[in-house]
Amino acid sequence: PDTLEFGPVTVRIGSVRIERARVVYRNEADGTDVEARGLHATVRPVRRGFDVNLRLSAISARIAGIRETVTDIEGEGRLHRDLFSVRSLAARWQDRPIRLAGEIRHPFAAAEIELRVEGDVDLAKVSERVKPPWPLSGVATAKADVRGPLQALQISGQVTIPRLAAGPVQAQDVAVRGRLSRADLDLHIQGKADLASLAGGLNAPWPVTGLAAAEAEVRGTPDAPQVSGNVGVPRLTAGPVQAQDVAVRGTWRHGVLDLAHVSARIFQGTLRGSVRTRPDRLHETRAAFVLQQASLAALGALAPTPLGLGGTLDLDAEAEGDPQRPESARGRFRLTGNQLTLPGDLSKIGAGTVTAVGTFQDAIAVLTEAAGRWAGLQVRASGRLGAAGPTGLRFTADTDLGTVAPLWSLQGFAGRATVTGEAGGRWAEPELAGDARAAPVTVSGVTLDTLHIPFRLRGTTLLVESAAAGLGQSQASTSGMLTWGATGDAAHPGAGRGVRFRADPLTATVRWEDLRQWLPPAAHGTGRLILAGRAEGTPDAWQAAGALDAAALTTHDVPIRDLKATFGVNQDRIEVSALRASVRGVPAHASGTWNWSGDGQATAEAGPADLAGMPGLPPELGLGGTAQARVQAAVRSETLDASGTVRLERAVIKEFALGNGSGSFALRGGQLQAELNFPDVRLSAAARGPMDGGRPLAVRLDARAVALAPVLRGIERVRDLDVDGTVTAVAEFQVPLSQPAAARGVMTLDPLQLRVAGEEWTGRGPVTLRWDAGVLMVDQVHLASRLGDLKASGRVNPWGAVALQIDGRVPLAVLPALRSEIREASGLLSLTGRIEGTVAEPRPAGEARVQGGTLQLRDRPEILRDLDARILITPQGLRLVEATGSLGRGRIQASGDAVLEGWQPRAYRIAVRGTNVSLAPAEGLQT
Repeated sequence: PDTLEFGPVTVRIGSVRIERARVVYRNEADGTDVEARGLHATVRPVRRGFDVNLRLSAISARIAGIRETVTDIEGEGRLHRDLFSVRSLAARWQDRPIRLAGEIRHPFAAAEIELRVEGDVDLAKVSERVKPPWPLSGVATAKADVRGPLQALQISGQVTIPRLAAGPVQAQDVAVRGRLSRADLDLHIQGKADLASLAGGLNAPWPVTGLAAAEAEVRGTPDAPQVSGNVGVPRLTAGPVQAQDVAVRGTWRHGVLDLAHVSARIFQGTLRGSVRTRPDRLHETRAAFVLQQASLAALGALAPTPLGLGGTLDLDAEAEGDPQRPESARGRFRLTGNQLTLPGDLSKIGAGTVTAVGTFQDAIAVLTEAAGRWAGLQVRASGRLGAAGPTGLRFTADTDLGTVAPLWSLQGFAGRATVTGEAGGRWAEPELAGDARAAPVTVSGVTLDTLHIPFRLRGTTLLVESAAAGLGQSQASTSGMLTWGATGDAAHPGAGRGVRFRADPLTATVRWEDLRQWLPPAAHGTGRLILAGRAEGTPDAWQAAGALDAAALTTHDVPIRDLKATFGVNQDRIEVSALRASVRGVPAHASGTWNWSGDGQATAEAGPADLAGMPGLPPELGLGGTAQARVQAAVRSETLDASGTVRLERAVIKEFALGNGSGSFALRGGQLQAELNFPDVRLSAAARGPMDGGRPLAVRLDARAVALAPVLRGIERVRDLDVDGTVTAVAEFQVPLSQPAAARGVMTLDPLQLRVAGEEWTGRGPVTLRWDAGVLMVDQVHLASRLGDLKASGRVNPWGAVALQIDGRVPLAVLPALRSEIREASGLLSLTGRIEGTVAEPRPAGEARVQGGTLQLRDRPEILRDLDARILITPQGLRLVEATGSLGRGRIQASGDAVLEGWQPRAYRIAVRGTNVSLAPAEGLQT
C-alpha cells in the first residue's frame, strides 16, 4: 500500500531504501539459485507497483546447471504485480561491460524473459569455462534479443569478432548472426583465416601461405547441427606447390563431412574433386579428383630431386584412407602424358605419349598397364612405383636402331632390337637391368646373326656384362661400359663431346714367348699365361689394360710362382700397375713403367722374409726375425738409381731382442746412404759409403735412454737381481762389406743409470768401450749410488777370455734379491777384486768387508745387528774369515767356508759362538 492508517493518522509512504542487503532466491523445483550481494535499492510506490533503483556489488546465479557472476550492477525499472520492466541495466561480466533492457514476466514463478542484451565478451575466459577442443582468444561484441521462459530461451542477434584465435586457427573479421535455442539453430557464420598459422599449428610438412575466406550456414539442433558452407583461397602456397582460385563447398550432417566440390588451378592445370570423411572414422575418408593439363615440369618440384620431365599430364584418381596418414592411402588412378620429353640426353628421342592405369596403397603405386610411344621407340611397363623410386618395374622396349642410334652419334647400326628388363633405384638416379636382343643386326658393316647384351643402366652410364655375339659358328663375349654426354678428354681435345666406351674382352691362354716382340729384354721369359684385358677411350685417344695370371714361369733362370699382374698399354709405353708373385719362395709385389724408348722405372716390395735364412748375410751375426722391403729404381741413360725402405719385426742379433724396426736407403752414383731405427729400444743406425767393396762403410749407432731390463733379463746370473736402468750410447764403426766380423769402433756410454734391488746407481762420467778384433775393452766404469759406488775396467771377449778389475762399496740391501731366505738387510759391503776366466765360466778373486750391517731371515723373528765381517773370494768359493754381531741381548761370532757353483752356494761349513743368545733351533740345522 502507498498509505498506512494509524487511528486518525494517515501516513503516505514516500520511499523505502535498502542498504548493504543480501538477497537469496532458491527454487528447488527447477534448481534455480540467485544470490545478490551488496544490494542498495530505493523503492517508491507508484500506482499499482513500485519504481526501483538499485545497485549491487555482485549477483551470482545458477540457472539450468550454468553458474555465472555479474558485478558492478546499476539499473532502474518498475515492478508491477508479476511484471518487472527493466528500463536500463549496466553491469560487468568477466571484466567486460554489458547492457540490457526489457521485461521479465512472472519473476517469482515461471519466469519469462524478453531482454535486449549488448556487450563485450573475453573469449579466453569463456574458453576456461566451456573447455572447447582448442583454447580461444579474442574479444566478441554481441547484440542479442533473449526471449521465452528460462527453460526454453530463444536467442537471436549477431556477434562480431575482429580477431579470433582458436588453437592453430588465426581468423579475422568473424561474424555470426541468426538465432538459437535448445531445440533449434539458424546461424550464418563468415570470416577469414590465415593458413600459415594454421599449417604451423598442425605441424604441416611444408610451410603454407594464403588467406582463406569462409561462409557457413548452421541449422538443426544444438546436439545435431547441420552445416553447409564454402571456403575460397585466391592464392595458396604449400612448399613447392602453388595454387590459385581454390574453392571448397561442402556440408556437415550427422557426423559426416562431405566436400562435394573442390576446385583449383594448380601445376598450370585445373583440379576438380570431392572428399567425404567422418572425424571419428578417418580411415573411411574417400576422395576423388581429376587433374587436367598439369605441367610435368611443375609437378617435378614435388620430387626430392628434379626429374627433368617435360610435357603435360591428365590424371583421374580415387583414394581412400586416413588423411593424417597419407602414406596408408589406397585407391586407383589413370593418367595420360602428352608431349612427354625424357630427362637429360634421353630428350634427344623427342616428344611422345604415355598412358598408365593402376592402383596404389601404402605409398606404393602398382602399374597394371603402362605404354609409351616415341619416334622409333615403343615401351610397355608394369610394376611398382614408390616415393623413393621404382621397385620391380618390368618393361619391354622395341626400337628401330637405324632411327635411334644416330641420335647419340652411333653410326652404322641397322636392324630392330628388343629390350626387356626391370627398373629400380632412386628417382634421381634410376637403375635398369635387362637384356637386349637383335637378330640380325648390322654394326659398322658387319652383320651379326645373333646379338645378346645383358646390361645395367644407371644415370648416363650403361654397363654390359657378358655380352655375346655370333657370326656363323664364331662366338665372342665381352663386358664393358658406354657413357654419353661427357665433355671429352682434356688431354685429347680432338675427342670432343660424344660417346666414350670401355670393353673387356677375354682371350685364350697364351705363351709368354709369343709376346717377346712387344716386351723389353728384361721382361722376356717362358711359361703359359691367362690374359684378360680391356680397351677404352675414343677414336682419337685409346688405351688398353689387362690382368695376367700364371702358375709357373721362368725368367733369366729365376723361378716365379703364382704370378698375378695388372698392366696397361698404349701407343707410348707399357705400365705394370700391380704384380704379385713368389720369387724363390719370398712373396713380392711390384709395379713399373717401361717406355718403348728404353727408359723405365719400377717399385717393388718383398717379404716378409725370414732373416735367419737370408742369402748373402753372414750366419755369425745370429740374425732372427722377419723383414719386409720396398725398393724404387729408375733406369735413365743406362744408369741405375735406387731407394727404398725396410721394416723389421721381432728382430734379434745374438739373442738380443731389438723389436720392430724400420730403415731406408738411397743409392746414387754407386754411393749408399742408409738409416735404421728400432724405436722399441731407442736404437738407430746410419751407414754411408761406396758399394763396390773396396772401402768399408762408416756406420754410426745411437742409443737414447735405452732400457736395460730387456737386455739384462737375458743374462741368467743377474735375472733375479731386480736390475733395471737406462743408458745413452753413441758408437762409430768401420765395417768392411766383405768381412763384417772385422769391424772396429768406439762406443761411449753417457749417461748410464742402473737400479739394483731398488737402489739407484748413476755413472760418474762417460764410459768408453772399444771393439777391436772381436774383443771389448772397458776403459773405465764408475757407478755411484746413495750409499755406495762401484768401479770396473778391463777386457771382455764375448766368445773368449775375461779380465775385469772391480772395486767399490755396495749396500747390503741387495741381499734379499740374491737370496730369497733373507727378508731384510742393511749396511755396506766393501769389495775389491778381479774377474778372470771366460764369460761362460768366470773366476772371481778378491776381498769383501761388511761394516755396521743388519740382517733378518725370512722365517726367523731374530734380527742380527751391528754385523761386521771379512770375506775372502776365491775361484772355488767364499771364506768367512770372521764375523761378529748382536742377536737379541747377546753377541755372536762366526767363521767358515762355502763352495760356489754357478754363483750359488752348494756346500758350506760355519762355526758360530754365541754369548747370552736366546735362539730356537731351526729345522734341519745341524749344531
